[in-house]
Amino acid sequence: MKSKSMGLLSSEVKLTEDGEEEPWPSSQGKPNPSNSYYNLVIRFGSGWLSARDYFNKLYFRHLAARLPGGHNHCITDTADYVFRIRSQALGPPPSERDTVPIQPLFHPFQRLPAELQDMILMTAAGLTRDYDLTNDPRRNLHNSPKRAVSLSTMLRISRHVHTTMRPHILHSTIFHFGLSGTTTFLWQSGPVYRPHIKRLAFHFGRNALLHCVRWLAADPIFELLDPPRPSGGIGLPLFWRCQLRALAKEVHLLELIVDIEGIPKEDLAMVVRILREAFGSVERVKFVDGFVPGKTGAVEMGDERLADVGTGVWRELVKGYIERYRRSIGWHNWHFKMDLVTLKEGEVDLLMDKETEFFDS
Repeated sequence: MKSKSMGLLSSEVKLTEDGEEEPWPSSQGKPNPSNSYYNLVIRFGSGWLSARDYFNKLYFRHLAARLPGGHNHCITDTADYVFRIRSQALGPPPSERDTVPIQPLFHPFQRLPAELQDMILMTAAGLTRDYDLTNDPRRNLHNSPKRAVSLSTMLRISRHVHTTMRPHILHSTIFHFGLSGTTTFLWQSGPVYRPHIKRLAFHFGRNALLHCVRWLAADPIFELLDPPRPSGGIGLPLFWRCQLRALAKEVHLLELIVDIEGIPKEDLAMVVRILREAFGSVERVKFVDGFVPGKTGAVEMGDERLADVGTGVWRELVKGYIERYRRSIGWHNWHFKMDLVTLKEGEVDLLMDKETEFFDS
């Protein structure tokens, strides 16, 4: 690097044709009507050079280094002689203050404390305690920090970063899901990292109970209600259901977060119980109302909307579900099979008696 400092234009000065400096026109001044282009100048020594002149000088200086003279082709010249001639053509060596040492990046980084490494990488990837996978623009984390690198890119930096950061991220992050994406996330996590998932949040909205019955409810409930699949067909939706339930059983949660926004109060108790029993274990359940940055509030257990949560056996919960949606014209054909629409309460009890132990629990 040259000892003479070089940089872009930083003060309002330019060179005249005779080489003397004169004030550079202010950016607020009126542009020259005969020439509306900007002129790029570069700081060179104590003055300025036009970009054309500077790069011409740079080119010919390097050309002289590559071809220092006819003696360069002499086979008797030693390597030291040739390198000395080229160094002289490039000019004097730079001073220490004008040099920047370039060293391997990750050796010093790995000597940092593990907590500081995690903080740097989490900041670079724009990760906070919440990771939004709802694909809902209304619930998008608009205030989340801009990511310098994507999460997948960060995990590919090195094997050390991957093996240490991936379990840490899965263990400490709350992953938020809407009506889709949960199966893919659990499957892609793999059997090695799936047990590290400890915090999940669900934002199902108005159709929460139908979604839980269709994909997460225990087999006796699903077989009794047999809700129609919107995509049609039988085999593939049943496979998706079996896959999701099998993957969820491998997850043992520290926190299960349920967004009650939009969920009918009467459905909430059944939704929460289905979710709790769908996973391998759940240490605690939390409730929130909404998922808009700055407007999300925790819901205390004393809230009247949670009065029925944790009460009732499956028999009462399922009969209440059938009665509520039997009266909802236009919805009964999605919430359960048509055979249940005309059945009386006693007839529904007879069907549940085939699994008495389960429905009375």
